[in-house]
Amino acid sequence: MYDFDKKLNLEILKILDKFEIRLKSSMAYRFCEKHYLNASDSACYIDINKYTNPRSNHLSLPKDLAKNISGHKIFQTNIYFNGATYSNFIEHCRAKYPYISTYDHPPFWVTIKVLEFGSLFSLLLGFERDVFEKVIEDMGMKYIDKQKFINSVRIFIELRNTCAHFQLVNRFRTSNRLRIDSGLINDLGLRTKINTAGISTYYEIRLYDTLLVLSQFESLKDIEKLFKDFYFRRCNSKREKSLVVKMFERMGRGKHSDWFKLGIK
Repeated sequence: MYDFDKKLNLEILKILDKFEIRLKSSMAYRFCEKHYLNASDSACYIDINKYTNPRSNHLSLPKDLAKNISGHKIFQTNIYFNGATYSNFIEHCRAKYPYISTYDHPPFWVTIKVLEFGSLFSLLLGFERDVFEKVIEDMGMKYIDKQKFINSVRIFIELRNTCAHFQLVNRFRTSNRLRIDSGLINDLGLRTKINTAGISTYYEIRLYDTLLVLSQFESLKDIEKLFKDFYFRRCNSKREKSLVVKMFERMGRGKHSDWFKLGIK
């Protein structure tokens, strides 16, 4: 079961990587489609005037997300690194990453690769409406579903942190601070935490429901195959299968057949 958890961890990371790469590609392309008109615009992505402030922009964000975009790392100046000071984010990247140093004026689609998932998400929240709308459409949603998209990415960031720190992914729960969007709950049939009165709350989904959220954007066929192989090939007795079913239940669904349909959209 421990080995299975490690394999599951790696498969989830692979899928999250696919999502992140697609998101980075779309963000860089759509931003530059609007703002990179000629060679002199190569540094347009560190111009804060090309963004909107999440505190008052088109996304109507909750307070914990509506942070002033001026604090984002790509707008930092006088960055100290390895005993030297660099004037801006681009110069810092050229000094830190050899593949970026080959560019005199590295474009956005090169430097965006260095942004972690959380920083990437924070930057996206500052995109102007027309650019944001194209990005979310590239990812398979409409602008009207922007809150579901934003909530999905927040869930993925928590899942990625669990996987990246090699915690037991079968015990994953979203944090009790992250409210799950009602649209996601209704569309995907998510099961949230039950309170002491026996009523479903808007908080805390387990791994199965988290994977349902991920299935909106990426195929889960490899994860489905992993579950089938583990259940049918590695579990050779009723006792082993009963233990696995208990683990499945802890992850969000007790019926093994539910896990074997994850790859079906």
